[in-house]
Amino acid sequence: MDAASTSTVIDSSNAAVGDDAREPTVTYAVIAPSGTLQFRTVDNSVIIEWDTPYQVSLWAAVHQDVDPRHGEVNGVALADGMRAKVADAAGCDPLSYLPNPVAQAVLTTLGHPPRRWAGTIAIVGYENEHGITASLTAEQLDIISKAHRLALAAA
Repeated sequence: MDAASTSTVIDSSNAAVGDDAREPTVTYAVIAPSGTLQFRTVDNSVIIEWDTPYQVSLWAAVHQDVDPRHGEVNGVALADGMRAKVADAAGCDPLSYLPNPVAQAVLTTLGHPPRRWAGTIAIVGYENEHGITASLTAEQLDIISKAHRLALAAA
């Protein structure tokens, strides 16, 4: 790697990013405007970019799921350390980002104040002090599944 390079692929045993980077894969949830819930698992490759760890595969997949047009995604806090990832443009482009009432109900159940959501929503695990996002735990997957079933029953 030359001196001008700004990113470095790290060994998964690198203690500078914490234990979450050592897991070979990371699982997150996706709720589409149609109401479907999917759990996706992607490679947990981590690079150091500008002295900051970055999970290349995870964030590429989340951006593709949530905002394939612009790739602009933001996060909101949920219960149990989870975070929802939403398209930045979802509130301003109702033709491209359809209402997502099932995600609205799920996110409310998971601790976010009630509000309208649009577009596909991703739910990821907690972020450690190094900026690495953990895979959703079995308990979190169960909580999301139960909240989803309740949302569908109420719809």
